[in-house]
Amino acid sequence: MASQVSPNRYAVEDFTFNDGLHVPKGSLISWVAVHNQIDPSIEPNPEQFDPTRSYLKRQVSDKEATRHLAGQPSLENLAFGFGSQACPGRTLALWVVKVVLARLIRDYEFRFGEHQGKPKSMQILEFVFPDPDAKLMVRRRRVVD
Repeated sequence: MASQVSPNRYAVEDFTFNDGLHVPKGSLISWVAVHNQIDPSIEPNPEQFDPTRSYLKRQVSDKEATRHLAGQPSLENLAFGFGSQACPGRTLALWVVKVVLARLIRDYEFRFGEHQGKPKSMQILEFVFPDPDAKLMVRRRRVVD
């Protein structure tokens, strides 16, 4: 998972909220967008890995058929921003990720180190990543004639 704090913006002028919170000009501000992805009222069973989750949502009705797509700005997925502030490069970014992932799957084999299962996830602040001491074996696929 990438950073769970997204998107980031710089304050272009001083601003004070109604509750008195003051944001000075030049401050980097963001919010924790991942809460929409782990809220059970938005994503049922968020703790369960389901690679078909968005696909199944699109099958519910004609209205939903064009929603729940990677990189599509919505109030349920704020990773690329929303509205006029949505990332203009999101389509290119997703295309690059798909091409790289396809090449990795096609050209390489992966397995964990000897006598090692799936590494435990670690969390530091808002970042979640696999154990950096875990071993992942990678080799180019052998071509069979």
